[in-house]
Amino acid sequence: MDPVEPNNLHRVFAYGSNMHLADLRRWALENGLTPPRILHSHGAILRGYALVWNYRSVARRGGAANVGPSSRSRVIGVVMEVDQATLALFDSKEGHPGRYSRGTAPLKLVSLDSGETMSAWVYRVGERWLCEDVVRPTSKYRALLVEAARQHGLPEDYIEELEAIPVIGADRISLG
Repeated sequence: MDPVEPNNLHRVFAYGSNMHLADLRRWALENGLTPPRILHSHGAILRGYALVWNYRSVARRGGAANVGPSSRSRVIGVVMEVDQATLALFDSKEGHPGRYSRGTAPLKLVSLDSGETMSAWVYRVGERWLCEDVVRPTSKYRALLVEAARQHGLPEDYIEELEAIPVIGADRISLG
């Protein structure tokens, strides 16, 4: 199934805060947009990529998730089937085609449920916005990812990987 179907349905792969549907809805409402319409969602694997922390989000006050090529890695997330208006909402939230771009072609994913190969749009940080150094997320952002992964029933070992992501200030020692 193509990410763009004759009936205007699209597949979007969410791997960061967009997995958290309540947060996505909050963002839409705060920005005067119609809340997202997720018609169906399920876990999926993006092979040949790794979750990377090379983008600084002003809104999140720290690092925000990105994916980068990595031949021996994979990213687990959620494929969402959405209508045209919700795809436009994702484009707006991600700053497509600027800060995050879904590019010109979808990427191949594997469904966690069925093992089926499918195509979906994957938003990646634009070259201009990449940071050379690792930009750690806040503990609040990491918690958002972990909560979303649990809500979607993603594999426990992947949730443990998310829980182990170093956050801002985690290596500070309290002297008091």
